[in-house]
Amino acid sequence: MKNNPNYFELANQEGQVASLMKERVEVVVTDLNIFKYYYNKSSLFKQKQYIVYRIFKPTSYKLAFKDKKIRDDFNTGLKLLKSRGAYDKILRKYTE
Repeated sequence: MKNNPNYFELANQEGQVASLMKERVEVVVTDLNIFKYYYNKSSLFKQKQYIVYRIFKPTSYKLAFKDKKIRDDFNTGLKLLKSRGAYDKILRKYTE
């Protein structure tokens, strides 16, 4: 990529979405949930369409805790959120 004058990296993920929607770039590589968050955040992009190509294998993220009690409390709370449908509601709020 270093020999391609059209290639660049932009750390600002909101800027990545804006660049794509304003047709300043043709492709962005980003986390889909982060993309959807910034896409939905701006009413300017609602008319713009995009296509998602899954070119990388999904990454399984993990959490690490130093304290067992905090870990257990977190897991209990997460299970509760999921059982009540609140977890999915939170995800939809930021990605739909």
